[in-house]
Amino acid sequence: MPLSMQAISIIGRLHPEIFDILGTPTTAVGRYRSRFDQVALNPQPLPPGPPEALVTGVRAAAELVRLASTAHQLGVAFDADPDDWCGTPPHVPIPWPYPPITQDPDPHPWLVYNLGVALGLELSASVWSGLRSEAALNAVHDGALSYAQKAGEQSRTL
Repeated sequence: MPLSMQAISIIGRLHPEIFDILGTPTTAVGRYRSRFDQVALNPQPLPPGPPEALVTGVRAAAELVRLASTAHQLGVAFDADPDDWCGTPPHVPIPWPYPPITQDPDPHPWLVYNLGVALGLELSASVWSGLRSEAALNAVHDGALSYAQKAGEQSRTL
């Protein structure tokens, strides 16, 4: 048995949140109107977060430090190849099958990733400074900075 308008208005006075679900009883499209009203509550878009490449670089550096400290605790050798962790850009085969991209994305992904690796290693330097693999981590840190510098110079020349 459907509720009458009087019963809906009594329920609405006791619990006004019911109109968020059902809509107002005076409009035919009350449900859709309330959804549009919900959208109007926050017309401002959310600000963008940090670049994904930076977050990935910091996470890669944290994982590298975790692996180095685990190797130190286990007493096994640890050597990190900077090319594996610093993301050397792939070389383009010649001839390329389609026209080359003339403009790099902004921000440049290799630049931001390598800066993230260098930042993550710099922030965790107190953790890995006494490990046996300090030289390998220092090489990755220096390699990430040099790769970021090269990527930054290449993006400025285009």
